[in-house]
Amino acid sequence: MGAGNTLRVIVAFLLIKMVRVPWRIVERALHKQLPVRDHYLIMRMFQLLFREYRVQVTYPNPVARSQDSMSLALNLCENNQLALFRMKQWYERDWIRAISMAMDDAEAFIDIGANVGVFAVSIAQAHPNRQVVAIEPVPSNFAKLKDNARLNNLSNLRCVQAAVSGGGESVTMYVNPVNDGGGSIIEFDSYRTADILIDSSDYQRQHPEFVPSIDVPAIRLDDLITGKSVLKIDVEGAEVEVLESGMNAFKSGSVELMVVEVTGETVSAVTELLETAGFDCLVEGGKSLVTGSAHFNGRLGNIVCLKRDSALRDLLLDKAAAIA
Repeated sequence: MGAGNTLRVIVAFLLIKMVRVPWRIVERALHKQLPVRDHYLIMRMFQLLFREYRVQVTYPNPVARSQDSMSLALNLCENNQLALFRMKQWYERDWIRAISMAMDDAEAFIDIGANVGVFAVSIAQAHPNRQVVAIEPVPSNFAKLKDNARLNNLSNLRCVQAAVSGGGESVTMYVNPVNDGGGSIIEFDSYRTADILIDSSDYQRQHPEFVPSIDVPAIRLDDLITGKSVLKIDVEGAEVEVLESGMNAFKSGSVELMVVEVTGETVSAVTELLETAGFDCLVEGGKSLVTGSAHFNGRLGNIVCLKRDSALRDLLLDKAAAIA
């Protein structure tokens, strides 16, 4: 994208510093961490100044053995894409590494809730002899996902616009207007990103042009898993329904490792369900079993789910840095 892209990247960094530097000064003066709202304020600034703010970033793939670089096309007016721009190779790096370590013994990586493809692109580039399937239901995210697959010339990455669900040919997808990575098949009472919580009814009343839901094709997890696979599941509260649609594959031994994003409200149901399929659900570098919602205090967090007695557990412990 040349000089124009370089200029846009420089301007973006300056705009981010306009919010972030004063925020840090206030935190130091008060000797405490302020609520996690600065990222939201940065996003709102971009949205007020620009209809779209497109950039392309290139950075070292955190799991590529040859130290290949990967590129992402992003719109900085979107919450999650702005986070990718700010963090680059450090975004979810430890979880991407955990998935990568399991790929040597797998045929495929299935990314459920792929957003614009940071997990899918990282794994597809690092493991060119493995198949990667990226599932993303939101049309704008799916378009970016396909752009990023093409941008990195990934012939082993297949993008599917759908939502994983328990049944039916289609499902209603609810859009989160303050977080492009926060859509769900579970209807929202409020829209959330970090510490920002906005009543959904109030938001829809104030933004009559906003379309709160769309119908998207549905697919069962059992139909996606056709061989030995590693999974990432990020579905904003719909974890149990997604997992239930793959129980046949789980019990057959086709999946040995999953990274699942949970909340304090869903973690107990997730762990109880997976225990019946022979999985241990772990936190803290794979050393501790999940014991309930106390690990998350009502907020989002990842757990690693390993088939019981899996040799991967020893591998993860030997490389404790692989999971934050």
